[in-house]
Amino acid sequence: MEGSKPGASTLGYRSMTLMNGYTILILTGVMQLLAACASLLVHETGVTRQVLRWWVLAQVIAGIGHIARLVIDPSHLFLNTSLPNALISLSLAMMTYAMARLLQRQFRALMLVSVVIILLQLIARELTHSEAQRLLLASALITVQFFLLSYLYWRAEVGRRALTNSLMLGNAIAAVAMCARLWEAAHAGSEYNFSHAGLAQQIALVGYFSGMVVNGFGFLLILIDRGTEELVRLSSLDSLTETLNRRSFLVVAKQQLAQAERGHHPVSLLICDLDHFKQINDQHGHHAGDRMILALVGVARQTMRHSDSLARWGGEEFVLLLPQTDLAGARQIAERLNKAFAAITISHGQLTLHATVSIGIAERRGKESVEQTLDRADRALLMAKANGRNRVEVNS
Repeated sequence: MEGSKPGASTLGYRSMTLMNGYTILILTGVMQLLAACASLLVHETGVTRQVLRWWVLAQVIAGIGHIARLVIDPSHLFLNTSLPNALISLSLAMMTYAMARLLQRQFRALMLVSVVIILLQLIARELTHSEAQRLLLASALITVQFFLLSYLYWRAEVGRRALTNSLMLGNAIAAVAMCARLWEAAHAGSEYNFSHAGLAQQIALVGYFSGMVVNGFGFLLILIDRGTEELVRLSSLDSLTETLNRRSFLVVAKQQLAQAERGHHPVSLLICDLDHFKQINDQHGHHAGDRMILALVGVARQTMRHSDSLARWGGEEFVLLLPQTDLAGARQIAERLNKAFAAITISHGQLTLHATVSIGIAERRGKESVEQTLDRADRALLMAKANGRNRVEVNS
C-alpha cells in the first residue's frame, strides 16, 4: 500500500510483530481474489452484469497493485511505491463507481475526486522527498476515499437499510483507522518508514484490510440482494407490458379491498378489452398486435392515478383497480381512457393502424370478493361489446 525501506530508523516507534504490514497486504490480496472468485456464484441479470464486471476488474487491479508492492525492489521508488499506490487508488475509484451504479446513485464529483487522487499518487515521487511524506500523502488520499465510500452508503436509497448502514459504518471505521497513521506520519521525523512504523501503522493497515473486506463482500451481498429483488419483480409482472400479472394483481386487490373495508371506502374495477384484436393479429401480425397492446398500456398509465393498479388479465384484456373510487368516478376515468385511446394511431411499416377499446365497470358491493366484483365488471364489458364496442358500460 505504501513505499518501504526495510532497515530504516524507527525514530522510537516499535513495530508490532504479531501482524506486520506485509502480512496484512498479503491477506488483503488473498481476500480480493476470493471475493472475485465468489462473484462467479452470483447470478448475473441485466441490472447487475455491468457493475459486476467493473467490480471484478477493480479487484484485479488492486491485486496487481498489492503484488507489485510486495515483489518489486524497494529501491525502485516509482515501481514500488507510486505505481502500486496509483493502482490501489484506481481500484477504489472503480469500486466506488460500481457501488454508485449498483445503488442507483450519481456521484460525478466523487469520481472526479478519485481521479485527482490517482494522479497525485502517480506523481507522489515528485511531490515528496521522504518516505514519511509519501506515507502522509498516501494515508490522506486513502482516508478520503474510505470516507467517500462511507458517504455513498449513507446516501443510498435502495437495498436493505441495515446492510447499507453496516457498510457505511465499516468504511467509516476504516477511514478513522487510516487517520491514526495520518496523525503518526504528520508528527514523525523524516526517517519515518513503512517497515518500522509504530502502533498507528498497524491500526491503519488492519482498518484498511477490514475496509476492503467490508467493501468486497458487502458489494456481493448487495448484488445478490438486487438480483433477488429483480427476480421477484419479474415474477410479478407480465413480460411484455410490465404490468402486474394475474396472480400479483389478485394479491394487491385483496389487500386494497381489506383496507377499503376497514376505512369504509368505495373500490371500483375496470376491465378493458381491445376491439377486433384478432383481426389486427391476423392481418398485420403479432408484432402489430403487441404494439397495440403496449399503446393501450401507455394510455392507461397516463390516465390512472398513482394509487391505482393495472394488470394484464389475459391476451388483450386488462384490469384496472381504482381504490377510493365510486361508480361515478370510475366512469369518468374509463371515459377518459376510452377517448384517449381512440384518438391515437400506431405506425406499422407503411401502414397507420387504429383501434378502440371497450370497458366494463363495477363497484364493489358490500363484502364482495375480488372475483365477484370482476365477474360483474366482465358482464358490463360483454354488454359494451354487444352494444357496438368502443364504449363504456356500467354494472350498477
